[in-house]
Amino acid sequence: MDQGFRAWATKFAERVAGRFDADFLHKTVLSFQFLPEVIEKDRFQPETEMPIWTYLQKTCSSERVAQGQQLLTKFQTSLDEIVHAYGVPAQVLLAVWGCEIAYGSNRGDFLVLDVLASLAFEGRRAAFFEQQLIAALDILQAGDVSAKRFLGSWAGAMGHTQFMPCSYLRHAVDFDSDLDKALTRRRGQFFQSHPRSKFALSRPAPYCP
Repeated sequence: MDQGFRAWATKFAERVAGRFDADFLHKTVLSFQFLPEVIEKDRFQPETEMPIWTYLQKTCSSERVAQGQQLLTKFQTSLDEIVHAYGVPAQVLLAVWGCEIAYGSNRGDFLVLDVLASLAFEGRRAAFFEQQLIAALDILQAGDVSAKRFLGSWAGAMGHTQFMPCSYLRHAVDFDSDLDKALTRRRGQFFQSHPRSKFALSRPAPYCP
């Protein structure tokens, strides 16, 4: 497996060579590690393996709902500003935040580049995950996050919003204009006050759908 993965990584680097700094690309691709655990999780996802009510009871428990209500009060001012800027109800934002990562407590501890490389190599959805890997390299090369702190779920979703890399490039917003779009922030730093500008990377991302 390792030999095949290395051969795939070499060919991948050749395919995207014109998009990235040569030293950056060589060093980063050389560090890719194949993660068998990720492939196993991809094949047996809880959403399809357990009854729907069991899954909802786990992700939308009464305890999690109560915590969301507390956070709604705690971050009311910032949430009001977000609602005013984007029109998304605060309750919807909290529901997504709670269901996805339990309000910031479970953002994932997988190295995103290794996850995406493993899934692209495995082949079930090779084109999709290769697009995401290219986008993740864009994010890393731009300096939005360091390689060691570039962590996420087993599927490559990142940060409090659990954006996939292509979604991050298209939609991530630096709400308080401090050049940090919440990839690595703690819960207390996630909601900050004032929507001034959007720092989604301005260069085109042609590999993203």
